[in-house]
Amino acid sequence: MKKSSSGEGHHKASRQSQVRDSGVGGLGLGSRQVEVEEENILEEDLLSENLLDQQDQEESQVVVNQEHNLVDLIGSFQGLFEDETEAEDMTEEKDFGIATVKRFDGESFHLWKFQMQMLLELKGLLGVVNGSEEKPASGSALTEWTKKDVKAKSFIAISMEMSQVQHIVNCKTSNEMWTQLEALYEQKTRASKNRLKSKEYVQPALYQL
Repeated sequence: MKKSSSGEGHHKASRQSQVRDSGVGGLGLGSRQVEVEEENILEEDLLSENLLDQQDQEESQVVVNQEHNLVDLIGSFQGLFEDETEAEDMTEEKDFGIATVKRFDGESFHLWKFQMQMLLELKGLLGVVNGSEEKPASGSALTEWTKKDVKAKSFIAISMEMSQVQHIVNCKTSNEMWTQLEALYEQKTRASKNRLKSKEYVQPALYQL
């Protein structure tokens, strides 16, 4: 960035003109003296321009350093915010997370399902699990969906006893896991209810006999 202006150039030309006029006017300066004086003027101007260039470079470096410091400061704030957010998430999961859900052992599926639905909804994962949030075709939306699905699969798997996990090991998505469990255990629940109703119906009939 040059700070020399047209005014400085005009000033330099004026000085050179004065030197020449002095020589021509017979004021004690010969032609060689005039040349030497002009060379001195050029050297002074060159030195001045170099000093200006050096100042420009130093100022530019200061600006660059300030920008770098600002970027580092912003990065530190972002890191602090991410750390605080992660800590809040960990606290939230500790207060109400997978540890509060009784591991499913094959009994009372409807109660376990209700607890899991509440947990998954709290974590923003229920749509991925129940299929209402469909899998995107590509792009950042697919990446975000996949992260949710992986987290949901982990929640489901670690909230079950090992004896029950065997039913979902071949499922590729959290929705497949959920559908598989519903098909298996809700069918058993309906069958149990039907058997209970049948017993209630048969027993009064026997008393009538």
